[in-house]
Amino acid sequence: MPSLFRILSVGRLLVGLGLGAGGLAISGATAAEEVRGWAWPLFAGEFGGELAPGGWVPAAGVKWQLTLAPAADGTGQAGTLRIDGAGMRVTAGVKLRSWRDGTWEVPAAEIDLGTWLPAWLARMLPASVGAVTAEGRVKVTGAGTLQDGVVTGRLEVELRDGKVSEAAGKWRVEGLALRGGVRRGGETLAPGQGLTLSFTQAVFGDVGFGAAQAELAMDPQDRLTVSGLALEAFGGKAEVGTFTLDPAAPEVLTTVNVAGIELGGLSAWLPAVLAGAKGKVGGQATVGWSAREGFRFAQGKLAPVGQAQASITLAASPDLLTSRLPENLRERIDLLPKWLGPLRGLFSPVNPAYATLKAIELGQLPLEVQSVAVRIDPAGTTADRTAQVVVEAAPAGRTDIVESVRLEVNVAGPLAELVRLGMEGKLNMTTR
Repeated sequence: MPSLFRILSVGRLLVGLGLGAGGLAISGATAAEEVRGWAWPLFAGEFGGELAPGGWVPAAGVKWQLTLAPAADGTGQAGTLRIDGAGMRVTAGVKLRSWRDGTWEVPAAEIDLGTWLPAWLARMLPASVGAVTAEGRVKVTGAGTLQDGVVTGRLEVELRDGKVSEAAGKWRVEGLALRGGVRRGGETLAPGQGLTLSFTQAVFGDVGFGAAQAELAMDPQDRLTVSGLALEAFGGKAEVGTFTLDPAAPEVLTTVNVAGIELGGLSAWLPAVLAGAKGKVGGQATVGWSAREGFRFAQGKLAPVGQAQASITLAASPDLLTSRLPENLRERIDLLPKWLGPLRGLFSPVNPAYATLKAIELGQLPLEVQSVAVRIDPAGTTADRTAQVVVEAAPAGRTDIVESVRLEVNVAGPLAELVRLGMEGKLNMTTR
């Protein structure tokens, strides 16, 4: 929660100094580096101002007030800093030996997620994400020091039962929780020492995800490292590799490992020619995303896992497979030239593969899945394809007649075409 550390940095609040009828008024913002070396005198009384919106301040109307009086032990000044407005309420106790040295404590602070998060995300994410709404309150406590104008210490953060959603209902995340600590002291927090973020469910369009959890840590440059991200999806689990978000240019390049995913749950993303799918698959994918470009690419491969064989069944589609056989290799294998007339029939044996392929295309014979390869490229940089799905499968029972069937679907155009793709690509078969 770097914003609260910045709030507590008194050096950043001191710039315009003026005398008013009611005492001393201070407003504006100056970086601590600009006052380095100055011996600011400590004043007793009340000081206040209003924080300009932007950065971590979500809106106008955020007021601050610092009340100082001589400390009871005679060393410096003690007082209270209050910040209130735009869904933010902070109370902090301070004891200052000078404007650049002292201690601080936050006994109580609350941030309204509905006010703060949408404003912050609007600056971080592209407009294509849409307006975001949020519910919940973040509670903060903590303590630390001010040394030579630099704030150090630790804040404990807690959020329970929060909710974040897209205003038009395209996606939502529910049961959002945040707990743990944020430390500012020059070093990066190790995994498990920072914040734990979790939610109970998330829905993106027609795709739902179960519970998820991740560890968050902030480095001295305010870069956010996300580790241990795991979520339930399609009856299995997905684990995302560690990645770091730089607030100056948010971008993600990582791997996703999936285990025990129900193939039936992925049916909406597979060709519409499929009547059904069952069994579990697992594998790995590489994904890329940036705040400037949005979703950039994904590439991965899944294979069956566990005891039960993953399988698919085609919807009844006459001639889908058999029509792709060469004309002389369909129901019968014509080995002799046509000019032999009726004699050809004596040397035209039945093609044993034809009956198998016919049963597959009519949905009478399931296919045992060997692999599912997916490549998604919204920019269409690979031969102008935005997506490609390749399913390698073999007839159930592993007959010696048809060794494997390869379904390849290529999609050009909007990425939304991935849903219910249809058979728009080519189909290749290997037989023996």
